Amino acid sequence: MDAIFQSALELALRHLKERDLTGQQVAQKLERSGVEPSLASEVVEWLRTRSFVSEERLTESLLTNSRWTRDKGDALLREKLQQKGVPDQVIDGVLAEVPFLPEVERATSLLQSKFRGERSPRRVAGFLQRKGFREETIEQILESDFVERPDSEEEQFPREF
Repeated sequence: MDAIFQSALELALRHLKERDLTGQQVAQKLERSGVEPSLASEVVEWLRTRSFVSEERLTESLLTNSRWTRDKGDALLREKLQQKGVPDQVIDGVLAEVPFLPEVERATSLLQSKFRGERSPRRVAGFLQRKGFREETIEQILESDFVERPDSEEEQFPREF
């Protein structure tokens, strides 16, 4: 191993010592520190072959961490993982294998703990949509007892002034 590679490798290992990172994240950190992109790629590949970098392990760890998943729908979880540089096929594989709280239960729990005030269908749906929950999940929640139903048709369709 030459000195430049060794130096870049030590820098990457220092970053990995703090927390798990994707190969893309390691490469970005190295490049921000002045490491050439080709050398950063070599270091990432070296780390991957020795299991220092594993997108599968990172994804599984994040999805089983309730602090990371509890207030996000599946679409937002997928987006966050993609931003970290996790490939779609890894996300699909881990989502199929890892048992974590189903989306409907996460949505219900989130609404019970965070949602205050008026529980109209429109407000509940908008809140869940912003959190990345799928349309099917939102529909299930809207059909549940959590959502307040207007007593009369006039309340359901308010007049505009």
